[in-house]
Amino acid sequence: MCLWLDSEKLDAAWRPDRARFLMYTEKDGRRLNVIVDPASPMAWKREPYYSRIKAMSRRVLEGFELVVCIDTRRIVVFPHEDVDLGHVNPDHKIVSSYAERDGQSWPYAMVLSDVGEPRWPRAETRGYAGAMTPNFFPSARQPHSGPPRRLARSGRPQNTRTP
Repeated sequence: MCLWLDSEKLDAAWRPDRARFLMYTEKDGRRLNVIVDPASPMAWKREPYYSRIKAMSRRVLEGFELVVCIDTRRIVVFPHEDVDLGHVNPDHKIVSSYAERDGQSWPYAMVLSDVGEPRWPRAETRGYAGAMTPNFFPSARQPHSGPPRRLARSGRPQNTRTP
């Protein structure tokens, strides 16, 4: 269901025909999808929306996900950065979270897909690649066809220790 219809916290400015995007949850409320009008791809980055969406993304620290969908393009929103996964086949699964390394928490987002033979998921990772390497997945040890895996480090680490 459209979050604007369901939430009293979102005023008339968040009405989908005005904001040029709609929001709904899935995965038992653990993922918030922001579906942007392809004719206005930057609508979600305008204020007051962007700062509020970033505030909503703080729940990723509790295991939630926030994904912006612009046609087939997917952007995973974290509190301190946005990880653009590019165009993603709608049949493929997106997984995102934080990986720990040296006492720091680094965001990552992956696209999982089946490549046929062998029947293991192939991963494409954006974000910090040190903790979630392609060798984590069995298919990374198998030859496969298709584009090479893209690994990119993005953003700065977030300190996981509380002051």
